[in-house]
Amino acid sequence: MAWEIIYRRFLIKKHNSLIGLFLFVNFSCFGQTLLDSVIFKYPDGTISSSGFMLNGEPEGYWRNYYQNGLLKSEGNRKNHQLDSLWKFYSQSGALTRTVNYKKGYKNGYRLSYNHDTIIIKEELFLNDTLQRLRKFHQNGKLKYILPFKNGKKNGYAFEFDTAGVEKIWWNYKNNQSEKYVINRFDAQGKRSGKWMTFHDNILQTEVGYSRGVKHGVEKIFNKKGDLKQINKYEKGVLITDVNNIKVIDQKKTFSKNGIIHKSGGFNERGQPHGVHRVFNDKGEVESSKVFKNGILESEGIVKKSGEKDGFWIYYYSSGEKLSEGFYRNNKKYGEWNYYYKNGYLESEGIYGSDGKEDGLWKEYNENGTLREETHFSNGLYDGTFKAYNDSGVIVIQGNYIEDYEDGEWLYHIGDHTEYGTYIDGLKSGEWKSYYNKKQLVFKGNFQNGLPVGKHLYWYENGNLKRVGEYISGRREGEWLYYSKKGSLLMVVEYNNGLEKSYNGYSIDPAHEMDDYIEYEQTGYRWLD
Repeated sequence: MAWEIIYRRFLIKKHNSLIGLFLFVNFSCFGQTLLDSVIFKYPDGTISSSGFMLNGEPEGYWRNYYQNGLLKSEGNRKNHQLDSLWKFYSQSGALTRTVNYKKGYKNGYRLSYNHDTIIIKEELFLNDTLQRLRKFHQNGKLKYILPFKNGKKNGYAFEFDTAGVEKIWWNYKNNQSEKYVINRFDAQGKRSGKWMTFHDNILQTEVGYSRGVKHGVEKIFNKKGDLKQINKYEKGVLITDVNNIKVIDQKKTFSKNGIIHKSGGFNERGQPHGVHRVFNDKGEVESSKVFKNGILESEGIVKKSGEKDGFWIYYYSSGEKLSEGFYRNNKKYGEWNYYYKNGYLESEGIYGSDGKEDGLWKEYNENGTLREETHFSNGLYDGTFKAYNDSGVIVIQGNYIEDYEDGEWLYHIGDHTEYGTYIDGLKSGEWKSYYNKKQLVFKGNFQNGLPVGKHLYWYENGNLKRVGEYISGRREGEWLYYSKKGSLLMVVEYNNGLEKSYNGYSIDPAHEMDDYIEYEQTGYRWLD
């Protein structure tokens, strides 16, 4: 076998400020061309990407670089499509994402990492369709899990605290959800409200707590999620004379011609429970009401198939209107209004044909004043966003692109104003904060959401408060701290984000810098 190396150079048109400079290395085996090695360069001569070409199409392993020379992404191409594992990096060289591809489609896991290379998001794809989403706390503990089916949210979704305890769960059916806050403690640290346990995302137990003891109905399920036992408690005491709490009677009434007229379920106390339907003379559903232990929850039309259709109204348990709008094919569609108990409008907006928020949505305070204006597209934040204070003045303003903050954002919080730029939901470039819109109190740069370079802070009187440098989101080198009158209070040296020394002396490992109290006259001392 003989290998022949041929170098050829030529220029192509400028594109996106890149001058494509190709360096071809042609590998031949017995006269047949296999692959051409290709190098692209920025105008300054640094390499922008390198890889192989086959018949004018990308093939084999490819690497892409930032203009600073650090690797931007790398992975394999097969039949010019993305294939196998691809890795993506930040401009500081940190791994930010890995994606598995097959024939150009996402297949397998897409993982996102923080600056410590800890996974913070895990997405499972099948032929570019999302199957499951998991998010993690910065300590690596699971924060959120959401299952999908055919690209739609389906099943139980959970949110966990940093200790791994479920705190919120959603029950999704074709992107429609019910949200529950669970597993809470009261001010005395005792269990309160609804508590639930799960195994492999399947509900195992559900029970209410009051002042730390079971109170109300307890439901126990088997491993498949089927209800197998119901108990009732009153202030921690099991009530043994209650046989069953679920619907025990399903009643139907018929017209004279034998066509069903009404149907609905009742609990053991004789209270309406579940869906109650009224039918016309043709046996078609004319109206429906949904009850829970005698209390009307909603009314509209529920077809025999179980799908919601037409105009619907939902109610608070106390009877006030909660929301109203239309369903089409069991999905919210068109204009919907949501209300406070006092009758004032809470929010209003439009759902598209897929049951997701679309266009302009408005949210209001309980006194009727406008609180937020948000634009959606296919259920994602997309377009301008504005938030208002009680006086109707804009306090937050910015833009979203596909659920991520993008472009310039402005915040007015109290006496402080902050503005800067986001790229794909992460702070980027220079950010500034002002006091009373005039006095600069902060200036610093961000890259991929992490603080970088010199960051400066000022007191409201204009005197420098502290100054120091960040490298890849961590404090590095000397940081100087000043009093309000401008005198230097202390010098703290950092190494990779950790305090190394204070005024030239090594930091006592038993203390943290946050334990210092600032005194304008006497300096600093340890907290007792």
